[in-house]
Amino acid sequence: MLRMQILTDILRGLLKKKLIDEDQYYRVHVDGNAAINEERDDPFSYVVAQLLGFGLTREDIDKEFEIAVATSDVISYLHVGRPETILVDDAGRVAS
Repeated sequence: MLRMQILTDILRGLLKKKLIDEDQYYRVHVDGNAAINEERDDPFSYVVAQLLGFGLTREDIDKEFEIAVATSDVISYLHVGRPETILVDDAGRVAS
């Protein structure tokens, strides 16, 4: 479930910035969820491949993945230590 949530957060970020359109969002979302639910070894490699196929650069994809991970509510469900001591990203990049 957490991987599906982070996929949603990544794709919403891309859609909000108009790096993908709604049709692309839907197609990647369905295919990405299928890859996750089929327990493929690296489901996000399929997502990256589709996004590259739509013309996004690897740099844009990596940036959006990093921002989505840093700002997602998914971190609230992971036991990674005391939340007040975790630095996920710098404030300037997250705000962009």
